[in-house]
Amino acid sequence: MMVGTLEEPRWRYVERVVGLLEKSLDPSATVQHNIKLPVLDSPKDKRQCDVVITFGQSPRQTVTIVEVQARKKKVGVGTLDGWVAKMREVGAQHLICVSEAGYTDRVAKKVNTIYGPTVRLLTLTELDIPTFPGVELVDHVLHDKPRVTFEDMGVIKLNVDISDVRRTQDAVKDMRLQFPGVIHEKMFEIDGVGERLALTGLMDIILPKMRTSLRRLGKTEANSYTVKFVLNSEGDDLWFCVGEERFKVLELPVEVSVERHLTRVPLRVVSYQQEFHDNVLAWIALVKGIVDGEDIDIKVVFMRGDDGILKIVGREVVGVDNVKLLWSVDQSS
Repeated sequence: MMVGTLEEPRWRYVERVVGLLEKSLDPSATVQHNIKLPVLDSPKDKRQCDVVITFGQSPRQTVTIVEVQARKKKVGVGTLDGWVAKMREVGAQHLICVSEAGYTDRVAKKVNTIYGPTVRLLTLTELDIPTFPGVELVDHVLHDKPRVTFEDMGVIKLNVDISDVRRTQDAVKDMRLQFPGVIHEKMFEIDGVGERLALTGLMDIILPKMRTSLRRLGKTEANSYTVKFVLNSEGDDLWFCVGEERFKVLELPVEVSVERHLTRVPLRVVSYQQEFHDNVLAWIALVKGIVDGEDIDIKVVFMRGDDGILKIVGREVVGVDNVKLLWSVDQSS
């Protein structure tokens, strides 16, 4: 079962999942949620549509409405006929029906013999084991949030305008900042960031880059370690700020301890399949939870390519970084 939150009901969450799936199946489409479309014979009246998908450009534009039933009851003929009537009222060319519980035999028969390809029946089915053909996912993701402690800080070397005799006759000025009192003071800027940062804020930017470099080198990051490095203006310029003045940082040695804080967040896999179509259209891995008071909402869409290899074709990551999706490949598949 795909669960929403107190702020977002389950049916709305399912609608967003379906929107991402459809966008992944056809990246050229425009997907809108909770849209009111005018009724053809009474434009002042509007009908609410869960999801509206637009293909192409005017005047050859086509509109598909998506209706979702996110409850443990199969869609019956009455519901189907109501959705088809809405499709016709708003002048949409196609209707996609999505159900978590499937459809009655009468619905399947009516679509197959009367409505035809204008109506498509799709089912979201949660898999007991999070697997795809040839791939087995671990049933959780790891949220990896490092906790940083400053152990020491060396002399800061600043680039000072040599023409300003009020400060110095040298192009470089050395200063020793009061440690550890300055750790939380916002006295640094990085070009392009747009705000002043404390040393702790700098580490939120610098440490992920350092950890990425470790992974690219094939080095395994320990759960806790101490590292020494030098902050400087290589790459993006780093500035030390005093009031309205700022000076480029040439060198600031620091030593920090890093302790990785790993949290497991459950992962679910849902298949997206169309009636009268033998193969699964797509799979979506869903992660939703709260870590350290922060909402995590991750959706990753997988499809089998023409070469038979499973590929990531769409994703949505909201409110989180440093998340690892773990899987193994079955070489026999």
